[in-house]
Amino acid sequence: GISQLTDGADELAEGMKKYSEEAINKLTDSLTDTLDDVSDLTDRLKAVTGDELSYKNYSGISKDMDGSVKFIISTDSIGDNN
Repeated sequence: GISQLTDGADELAEGMKKYSEEAINKLTDSLTDTLDDVSDLTDRLKAVTGDELSYKNYSGISKDMDGSVKFIISTDSIGDNN
């Protein structure tokens, strides 16, 4: 009976190791990659919306004038247009 118990425990340990390598580690890596992507996106949003990008003029205006600047960026399509 003890040898069967030992064999079963060894088999369970091997199965748990395989499960960890093939499932848990993949999920952890995927989550880490996703969090890195979100962090990069957050940094980019902060950079684009920061006060240092609040232009009041592009080519120069008088002190008594008020102005604003807007940038329009054209990019390729993200998905299919079907």
